[in-house]
Amino acid sequence: MTTSLEEHLSHQDAAIDDISKQMAEQWAAIRRLDAKMDRIIDHLRAMQDDGEGAPPASAPPPHY
Repeated sequence: MTTSLEEHLSHQDAAIDDISKQMAEQWAAIRRLDAKMDRIIDHLRAMQDDGEGAPPASAPPPHY
């Protein structure tokens, strides 16, 4: 019976280690995605700031 409990505990430890590793990898991916999203937001804000003096999209191009 002791061997069975030890085997069960060993399998549970391995499962916990696997889950912990997966969680760490997911958090790393989330941090990378957050950083990318921040860069995209900054880029869009910069584009918006640059485009404030531009003519409206419905205006014809200047060569008409």
